[in-house]
Amino acid sequence: YSLEFQQEQCWQRTCSVIASKRVIARKTKATKSLIMNKAVFVSCAVMAATMAFGSPADSVIKIFTIHSSPNYVMPWLTQPVEESTGSGCVIKGKRILTNAHNIGDHAFVMVRKQSSPQKYPAKVQVVGRDCDLAILTVDDATFFDDLEPLEIMNDLPALHEKVTVLGYPLGGDTISFTEGVVSRIEMQTYSHSYENLLAMQISAAINPGNSGGPVLIDDKLSGIAFECMENAQNIAYA
Repeated sequence: YSLEFQQEQCWQRTCSVIASKRVIARKTKATKSLIMNKAVFVSCAVMAATMAFGSPADSVIKIFTIHSSPNYVMPWLTQPVEESTGSGCVIKGKRILTNAHNIGDHAFVMVRKQSSPQKYPAKVQVVGRDCDLAILTVDDATFFDDLEPLEIMNDLPALHEKVTVLGYPLGGDTISFTEGVVSRIEMQTYSHSYENLLAMQISAAINPGNSGGPVLIDDKLSGIAFECMENAQNIAYA
């Protein structure tokens, strides 16, 4: 064969190989696209099912408080007004359980649920300063229409049992999830009241704004996050 013929044959074989690779690439791309579409469909289906049946996160409340602290040096004056946010959870009787220090020296309290941007005025019904707990109520009964109260555990959790902390810590406006285990259960001095009471130490991350948020074990309320140890890692209490 002539040199020109051999070159022509080589060029045709090269074009054929390139064309076949392009076909394979298109098929692979189409297959990947189909797999991704199926994955997105399954993910959406799971999310829809979760929303349909509800979750404990729906019962976690964000609390907005305006504080007006007294001035003990000049009693006829008050300290500058301060604002803070915290967390809480819905319990039986259309009530919200949170920390007492979240609403300390409160002048006005508002609450917001995860499913709605609307804020509702709330009233402080009971305050337990020694155990750092408080119960809030909302006059507008429609606030609780789509909220299920969390079930409270009857027994103490076991060591190394998995826990989930829900709340609204600093760093964002939506609900936050952190996980850990029960590290120890013993008497601790509560920083709010300096009372020596039973507490559960957990390894889940807790930050400012988490206070009052529920600590769940198997979707049951096992404690309320109330403080973490400074200058330490993964040491929080509920």
